Amino acid sequence: MEGRIPGTGLSPGKKFSGTGSILFLFAVFILPALTPGFAWMSFLVPAALLLVVTGRTGRWKTVAAAAAAGCAAAAAVGNVAAAVPGIAMLPAGAAMVTAVERRESLIRSALVVFMAMALSSLLFGAAVSISAGSNVYTLILGNIQAGIDASLEMIKGAGELTPEQISSISRTAIEAKKTLPQLLPGILLASLAGATLLNMVVGRWLLGRLRPEAVTWPPFPEWKAPEPLVFGVIGAGFALLTPFSVVVPLAAATLMLLHVVYFYQGLAVLAYLFEFWRTPPGLRLIVFGLLVLQAYGVLFLSLTGLIDVWADFRGRLNRMADRGKNKKEL
Repeated sequence: MEGRIPGTGLSPGKKFSGTGSILFLFAVFILPALTPGFAWMSFLVPAALLLVVTGRTGRWKTVAAAAAAGCAAAAAVGNVAAAVPGIAMLPAGAAMVTAVERRESLIRSALVVFMAMALSSLLFGAAVSISAGSNVYTLILGNIQAGIDASLEMIKGAGELTPEQISSISRTAIEAKKTLPQLLPGILLASLAGATLLNMVVGRWLLGRLRPEAVTWPPFPEWKAPEPLVFGVIGAGFALLTPFSVVVPLAAATLMLLHVVYFYQGLAVLAYLFEFWRTPPGLRLIVFGLLVLQAYGVLFLSLTGLIDVWADFRGRLNRMADRGKNKKEL
């Protein structure tokens, strides 16, 4: 018989949810190994671990079997490197499971998972550097710059633009390659933060659907970043205006990191509005898709999350609803 979470009394969940969660776990390891089209699923390994392992004894053997199956699938298609991202996500998944089982707060859980993901990324980056004989940071930078060059050559070869337009795009590409070394650290940190929060959102949603007895974090529409973080946005914004070149990359990295944090807070505000107005699920999906898949939509959600620090949209709606109830009672 599977155990319970010590000190919480959480049950192991239903048999159906257990089978579905194990299939999901194997999918996030095997599918990315088989085809590049599913490579993004490797970053959902922590969410799968949260669903499978939380409150269940002996499930780490299942995780090991799923990871081994992913490595075997990658070896079978001759692309062993495809299994690396999933393996690199295991420490973050273990940290997430531990945070839930210990009933850590949402903020503390996010910090622990982020640090675990950053540490595992550094370790795997060091391993790749040793095996490749080159710094992994340099490899990433070179690949991005090569991608910019390839895109520029493709545009030139298409023959659909005027020489003036091609010249303008070329200048933009050159400037992008020059500023990329300063922006890349922030891009990598923001990517780690995005992967952390995505796994926490997906993991919380899956637990709420399949194993509600294991849920310890509040619902996503109630998520809110610590208010002091807003001073990081203000300070980094002013730092970008300084003439000190050493400060600019740090300020840019801070802004990109907090951009991700407030993007998720904006998503939480939007999710709360959908719940408050009882919006149909289909319409919610369409609106979420339109906003997330567009650059302006992402910026809008980040600004919404930032403004929510002062506006407190959800608190205002709650107070309006309470006043409406009081009037009806009178």
